[in-house]
Amino acid sequence: MLIFRILLGVSEAAFGPGVPFYMSFFFKRNELAFRTGLFISAAPLASSFASVLAFAIVNFGKNTAIESWRLLFIIEGFPSIVVAVWAWYVIPDSPSTSPWLSSRERRIATLRLRKQTNASQVHTRAKRFDWTAVRNTLCDPKSYLTAGCFFSLNVAFSSMPVFAPIIIQNMGYSVIQAQGLAAPPHLFAFVVVLVTSVISDRLQSRSLPIIFHALSAMVGYMLLALAPRLHLSIIAQYLCLFPITAGFFSAVTTVIVWTINNQQSEEGRGSNVALLNIIGQLGPLVGTRLYPDSDAPFFTKGHGLCAGFMALVAVLATVLRLLLVRANTSLHVARLSSSPQKDDGADRPLVGVSGPAVGGFAYML
Repeated sequence: MLIFRILLGVSEAAFGPGVPFYMSFFFKRNELAFRTGLFISAAPLASSFASVLAFAIVNFGKNTAIESWRLLFIIEGFPSIVVAVWAWYVIPDSPSTSPWLSSRERRIATLRLRKQTNASQVHTRAKRFDWTAVRNTLCDPKSYLTAGCFFSLNVAFSSMPVFAPIIIQNMGYSVIQAQGLAAPPHLFAFVVVLVTSVISDRLQSRSLPIIFHALSAMVGYMLLALAPRLHLSIIAQYLCLFPITAGFFSAVTTVIVWTINNQQSEEGRGSNVALLNIIGQLGPLVGTRLYPDSDAPFFTKGHGLCAGFMALVAVLATVLRLLLVRANTSLHVARLSSSPQKDDGADRPLVGVSGPAVGGFAYML
C-alpha cells in the first residue's frame, strides 16, 4: 500500500506543472496564462464539490460489500484510467501532429511559435538535446526564485482546501454548515483565476498579478490570525477565506506560467519546471501540519505562518521582477551595440513589460 501511495504521488507531482509545460508547445507566451488558468481553475471548482461527492460515496458504500474508503478510491480513480488510455492515442505531441488540423493549419501553427525562437536554436534543437540549456537553468538564481514562490504558495495550497471545513466549523458553524460554506470561496477562486489569467496575458505581465494576490491572501490570513484580538465577527472571519483562496490559486497559476515563459528552449522550460516541482512540492510537507486540533478554535499559528509565506511570495516576485528588468535592459543595450543601424524602435518592449523580439529573447515581467 505504501509503494502504491508513493507511485500515486510521483504521477500526481508531475501532472500539475507538466500540463502547462505541454501547452507551451502549442501556445505563444502571451497566450499561455489563460490556457493554464483553465486547467488550474478546475482545482477550486472540484474542491467545491469534493466533500459532497465523498459524503455521498461513503454513505452509498455502507449498503455495499465494499468498504467505503475502497469504493471512494475506485469511483474517483477509474475515470482517470479511462481518460489516460484515450489521451494516449488522441492528444498530439505538437501542432505539427494535431489530427484535427489541416496540413496548412499545422504549418501555420508551427510557424507562429517559431517566431518566438531564433532560427539557430530551432536547428540546434532538431539535431540534439541541449544539455547546456539544462545546466544554465539549474545554475540560474532566477529559477530558484520562482521555485521559492511555488514552495511558499504550496504551503497554503495544500492546507486551506483540506482544512477549510474544520476552520469554518471552529468559527461557530455546525459540521453540515461548514461543509456547505467551504464551497463558495472555491467557486469565487474559480472565477478569479480565469479573470486574472486573462488580465495577465493582456498586460503581458506575470509578477504584478502574483504580488497582488499574494498580498491579498496575506491580509486575509493576518485578519484570521488576529481575529481574537480584533474581535472579528463570524461573518468577517468567513469572508477572509475568499481573498485567501482566490489569492493562492491565482498566484500558483501565474507562477507556473512565469517559469515557463522565461525559458526560450524546450530543454530550459522542462528543466525549470522540474526544478519548480522538486522544490515546490516540499511545501505540502509544511502545509499539511499547520492546523492541528490542539490549535483550535482560532488556529492562530497556522494562519500566521501562511501569512508569512504569502509575504515571502510577494518579496520573491518583486526581487525577480527587478532582476528581469535589469536583464532586459542589458539585452537591449547589447543588441544596440552589435547592430545599431537596425534599431527602428520595433523591439522596445525588451525593456519593461516584455515580449518576444526579433533577434533576441525578452524576459516576461
